[in-house]
Amino acid sequence: MTDLHAADDHATPLTPAEREDLIPTHITLRSELNELEQQNIATGNRWAFGRRHVVTRESFLKSLHRRMFERVWRWAGKYRNRTQSRCRSSFNRGLASPGH
Repeated sequence: MTDLHAADDHATPLTPAEREDLIPTHITLRSELNELEQQNIATGNRWAFGRRHVVTRESFLKSLHRRMFERVWRWAGKYRNRTQSRCRSSFNRGLASPGH
């Protein structure tokens, strides 16, 4: 049995739905997206671990998510009502506390 999630998909073109919310228009392959996301995540990590934060606050989590994806996705740091392809980020409306 083959593990589909372990397959090398670096050359896989992004779907139109995935490209819809991308900020950089030159990204067409998953490998390019992965590289750009990794750079942006490193920026978010430096911010998060470079100072003291109350990590259980919603404002911290939204800010961290924004900093991790703001150069890649338009929805960075915002609640979404739809699931992103391949569950790149589970920061969606379903995880918000009631009333938010």
